[in-house]
Amino acid sequence: MKARNESLESENATLKKLKEMERELMLRKRGMKQTIKRSKKLKKEGYKVAHLCEILGISRSSDYKWLKRKPTASENRLRQLIK
Repeated sequence: MKARNESLESENATLKKLKEMERELMLRKRGMKQTIKRSKKLKKEGYKVAHLCEILGISRSSDYKWLKRKPTASENRLRQLIK
């Protein structure tokens, strides 16, 4: 009985940690999405991509790659979990 209790407590702790990690990931992605939206708006207003990327600390190729990327399987899974 004691071993079973310890096993369940361990499983519970693991699930809690996983939930925290998922939440942190979603917050980071939300922040990145907001940054991307802002940068798109600034691009439309005439700001140069090279300058925006320099301010954000990313390469121009990373910016273009991000704009064209498809959601990963893990991102799709997380979206399903959140719904």
